[in-house]
Amino acid sequence: DVYKRQPLTDGAWESFGPHRVTALALEKLAELQQGGHPWLLRVSFIAPHTPVIAPPPFDRLYDPAAFLEGGESEETACLSTYEQHVAEVQESDALTPAQVARARATYYGLMSAVDQEVGHLLDQVPEDTIVLFTADHGTMLGELGRWQKQIFHYQVHRVPFILRAPGLTPGRRAASMDLLDTGPTLLARCGVPIPEGFRGQDVLA
Repeated sequence: DVYKRQPLTDGAWESFGPHRVTALALEKLAELQQGGHPWLLRVSFIAPHTPVIAPPPFDRLYDPAAFLEGGESEETACLSTYEQHVAEVQESDALTPAQVARARATYYGLMSAVDQEVGHLLDQVPEDTIVLFTADHGTMLGELGRWQKQIFHYQVHRVPFILRAPGLTPGRRAASMDLLDTGPTLLARCGVPIPEGFRGQDVLA
């Protein structure tokens, strides 16, 4: 059973949003594979996102003590007036170091829970399927006294762009890219001409 990789203590898993998304995606995936036609399935996990509530056992997977240091001492003078105002609105100064550490540890636990769901889904995806894993934005976890996505720090605008495709050699790219490149890159992998005027580019060209 692909849902039993981690033991659960109180049944919270069944109400965990990403778990329900995975279950629905697996149903749709099985249906699409029976059709005998090319298919596209977009699976969107809202998590990790606020409210940061990780299901057990992921809520205690990471030790908050490991997150007591990091980010608070970064220079804030380069931030805009707006970005400095964000911290005031969020009342970040009211949080103790222990509360910041707990929030970070729980967020990491939530990411690991979602990661497991992605693994469950990939277990059922044929090897010759094109798969892209990405996100719409990153987040601040108390660095510079800021939280969530309201500022333009690199931790907010850097996101994963992990592509698996037949014939693609494993590796990493150091060049800058944009989520606008998603369409052209996927179209090229499918052998579909990129429409004229289409924004973005095939990052593997």
